[in-house]
Amino acid sequence: MDAVVALSTWGNLATSLYDHDTRHLKAVDVLLGLTGGPVERKSDAATQQILADFAANENMDEVVAWGTERAPESRIGGTNRRGVPTFFSNTWHEGLFPVNQVLETFNRLTVPKRLNMWIGDHAVPEGRTDRTAGRSDRPQPPDGRGLCLARPPPAGCGERGAHLDRGQQPGHVHV
Repeated sequence: MDAVVALSTWGNLATSLYDHDTRHLKAVDVLLGLTGGPVERKSDAATQQILADFAANENMDEVVAWGTERAPESRIGGTNRRGVPTFFSNTWHEGLFPVNQVLETFNRLTVPKRLNMWIGDHAVPEGRTDRTAGRSDRPQPPDGRGLCLARPPPAGCGERGAHLDRGQQPGHVHV
């Protein structure tokens, strides 16, 4: 693996969607809606069972274990050991996943890293519809640069992109 890119991500899926013994049912509905198509076509039987248990408020220990296993924060050690450059892109007004979890996960990374924080709600940087504003958005970083993680970088990447490689200083933050 040459790089990790996490767009509109979470720090811990379990605590984002089930916090203080409260299920965030609408958040799960919105998240599933953003991924397109019926659950039966995009999820295996085990995931469908987890979603059914979540909806029914049953077997919540198994649901939390499933979500925790998929949490980027649970992969920090391996990412740091392998020195994998990492890019996070998220929004300050994130309605599905708490921003503080993402920032805490990002801050625990010791690898070359970059964080872009956008104005807007979940998936706006990826061009999903901003339902509150009724429009689709594809914002660019404030300096007009994109992020280029390809090896070798494509032509023009040096002028319009930020090439993140293993030698770059970690912690570059774009706000």
